[in-house]
Amino acid sequence: MISKRLATVASLIKSNMVIADIGSDHAFLPIYLFENNIIKKAYAVDNKVGPLRHAEENIKNAGLNDKIFVYQADGLDELPVDVDCVIIAGMGVDTIVNILEKNIEKIFNLKQLIIQPNTKVHLLRKWINKYKLKILDEQIIEDYKYYQIISIDPQNKGEYDQNEIYFGPVLMNKINDVFKEYHKDQYFKLVNIYKNNPKKKVSEEFEILSKNTRLFL
Repeated sequence: MISKRLATVASLIKSNMVIADIGSDHAFLPIYLFENNIIKKAYAVDNKVGPLRHAEENIKNAGLNDKIFVYQADGLDELPVDVDCVIIAGMGVDTIVNILEKNIEKIFNLKQLIIQPNTKVHLLRKWINKYKLKILDEQIIEDYKYYQIISIDPQNKGEYDQNEIYFGPVLMNKINDVFKEYHKDQYFKLVNIYKNNPKKKVSEEFEILSKNTRLFL
């Protein structure tokens, strides 16, 4: 059984893809994808030996040695040429952006890119907007904490305004209770910060949240 977070990531992956799960850790996601007949081949990638050993053991126990291939690499450095879809989930946004920037030329050859940063999702959308990549879908969930998962089509163009960067162009059009709870929580956290520190410079995030309270209050 995988977490709600990883199950949501899996739900966004197009069928019959060759995927590379960057920072795969124990390879739970690729195993789940095969057990549910979503993909045709997978690479479980990590930059540490320990997690890769656990991944190899889990893959062997699942009987998927001929479907999921494990290798050690830093981000996209050794990305196989047959990969259609890259998944980067469960990292900080700065780490994710560094991984993508380091091998930006490889991104444009992919059919799909799925990213789930742990924090500061708007900074990821700013990066997406910088390269004018198309956001296909977005999900926001609560799984002990809030997570946002973004599916991207690197071969088509998209461009987003400031509100879309902060709230998500897709999420804004399918507002649900989790969306409202997350932004309400962020808003009142910032309200309290500025109440207790009246001389503190107001952030761009708070200005945008304040102008768009109709979306979540």
